[in-house]
Amino acid sequence: MKLIHCADLHIDSPMAALPKEVAAKRREELLLGFKKMVDYASANNIKNILISGDLFDRKRPSASAVNSVTSVIEANPDICFFYLKGNHDCDELYEDKALIPDNLKLFGDNWTHYIIGEGDAGEGCSVNVYGIEPGVDNKDRINSAPVLDMNDFNIVMMHGDVSDSSDISLRNFRGCGIDYLALGHIHSYRYEELDKRGYFCYPGCLESRGFDECGEHGFVVIDINRYDHTQNVQLRNVSVRNVAKLEVDISDCINSVDILEAAKRTADRGNHSADDMLLIELVGSTDISCDKNLHMIEQYFDNNYYLARVHDKSEYRVDYKDYALDESLKGEFVRMVSQDNSICDEDKAAIIRLGIRALKGEELDI
Repeated sequence: MKLIHCADLHIDSPMAALPKEVAAKRREELLLGFKKMVDYASANNIKNILISGDLFDRKRPSASAVNSVTSVIEANPDICFFYLKGNHDCDELYEDKALIPDNLKLFGDNWTHYIIGEGDAGEGCSVNVYGIEPGVDNKDRINSAPVLDMNDFNIVMMHGDVSDSSDISLRNFRGCGIDYLALGHIHSYRYEELDKRGYFCYPGCLESRGFDECGEHGFVVIDINRYDHTQNVQLRNVSVRNVAKLEVDISDCINSVDILEAAKRTADRGNHSADDMLLIELVGSTDISCDKNLHMIEQYFDNNYYLARVHDKSEYRVDYKDYALDESLKGEFVRMVSQDNSICDEDKAAIIRLGIRALKGEELDI
């Protein structure tokens, strides 16, 4: 028996950090990503989709976004959608209960239970889905596991951070018969052992919304063996476009052209598509004389990929021996800064670089 587990779709997100036209396009692509996931379920005869919170990004999502999601659900009546609201979701998404599609199952601030597979002699154990939504008035109930039949395959849906001191304390859910704890809230994939019997999983967000969500994203396909309670979990990526972070060591570079070539080599090794969004992080250390034209580098990648950003996390280095016998004003300045113990080495290099450029009459990049 196969199921899909997803979370943190954040449909209708404003994505204010992106350029306005890019954000508008990405909002459309978040909806498209949801449809692509449902199309995958339909094509692979998967009858149940678990949504562990933050399907939408706003307390008042646009009518267009809600109608689009509802239309996809209604167009797939043979798939059952289990939607547990997260901290971003609207409390009363369907105020008119008559508008709730028959194949959309909701939860509340008490433990709710659905049976999605009846056990019998020919089909193995029963498969259950339990869920409770986050809220300020039910913290005690959230951290009190439901009573489960140890003979069944038990899935528990929740939304929040898991640690012994956070929203959801895992120690309260160990040893109580959970086979799969379907979580949401953390935007990166995580699948780990819960106890000797079960596992907990964050599928991560379905689509990256910006450069703070780099890496592979998607949904999880859970393949359940109803005879021996085993499970196989795989992350499936059907993203409309990927967002990747490239770490580029520029320690051997002496100018902007060298830096650009190093970044291009790194991008080529990653075999990225022109539809991808790239965050290029410059690392390492360069001589204080190295010119870094970040705008030129970013412009190149912007012209060759959907969107690119360049962040300079590199440092400058100074070979003080080169200035030990320099009797010029520049040499005196370098020696004065290098001998000031109140300044850390990193700041010394930055100050010396700016000072030398000022002495040359160059424009300062501060």
